[in-house]
Amino acid sequence: MLYKNVWKTLAGKWMQLLAIAVIIVMSSLTYTMMFYGISGIEVPTEEFLASSNQEDFAVEMLNRVTEEEASAPELTAFIASGKYTLADLKQADAKAFDDLMAARLDAVEREMVDVTLELRSTKLFNYTFDDREHRGLVVKDADAINLSYLESGRRPSADDEVAINTKSAEKNGIELGDTIDLGEPFTVTGFVLFPDYTLPLFDDNFFNLDPGTQTLLLMTDSAYEAMNGTESFRLAGSPMGRSKRTSSSRSSSRSWRRRISCAAGPSIAKSLPEKRWHSV
Repeated sequence: MLYKNVWKTLAGKWMQLLAIAVIIVMSSLTYTMMFYGISGIEVPTEEFLASSNQEDFAVEMLNRVTEEEASAPELTAFIASGKYTLADLKQADAKAFDDLMAARLDAVEREMVDVTLELRSTKLFNYTFDDREHRGLVVKDADAINLSYLESGRRPSADDEVAINTKSAEKNGIELGDTIDLGEPFTVTGFVLFPDYTLPLFDDNFFNLDPGTQTLLLMTDSAYEAMNGTESFRLAGSPMGRSKRTSSSRSSSRSWRRRISCAAGPSIAKSLPEKRWHSV
C-alpha cells in the first residue's frame, strides 16, 4: 500500500521532478564551465599582477591643502589666491607641492611598517570620438608599484603618442598607428593595462559598463603634465622588497617612491588579499 501511494504521488508530480532534475544538471554544467573558465585565466592573471607589482593597499589622498598645512609660510601666497587643491598647488608652486607631499609621506611613515610607498597621479578628462562623448583617465607611469603592462605595440616615447585599452580600441575600431583627437592629435602606439585599474570604470554613472566610452591612457610624463583634466593623487603601497624596477629606470624631476621602516607601532599596511583604503 505504501509503495502504491509513493508511486502515485511521483506519477502525479512528474513535471516538478523533471524540472528539479533539469535544474540540477544545468547547475552542474554551469559550475563545471565556470571552474574551467576561471582556471584558464587564473594563472595568466596572477602572472600579470605579479610582474606589474600590483599594490597591496592604497592611501586615498585628501585632494586639498588642509587648514594645518595652509599655515606654512611658503603657502601664504597660494592660499591668498583663493585656490586650495593639490592640483592647483602643483601648477602654482612645484616645490611647495613636493614639500607638502613629503610631509604627508612622513605622516604615513609614522603609521606603516616595512612598506614601499609611491605617489599615484591620474587625470580625468572628457573628449569626443565619432560624435560620442568619451571619458579618459590618464595614468602617470610608475617607478615601482602598479607598473603598466603593454599588451601589444610600444609605450609612448613622444609627447604626441598615447597607449590605450584594448577593449576601448576594439569597440571604436582603433588600430595601432591611428590618430585620435584628445584635444590635441595623438598617435596610438600601444595597448596598455594597469594592475590597479583592472576595469576602466570611473564614470560618474556607476552603471555605465560600456568600455567603448571610457578608457585608460598612458602618455609620456611631459604630455601628462600638459594634459588638461581633473588631477587626483593617492599613495600606492606594497610590502618592502617587492619592487620590480628602480626609480633610475625612468627620468623624472623627483622620485616619489619611498621605503618605510618603523621600529615600533601597529602596522596598518599588510599584504592584503584585496585593496584596503586609508585616508591622509
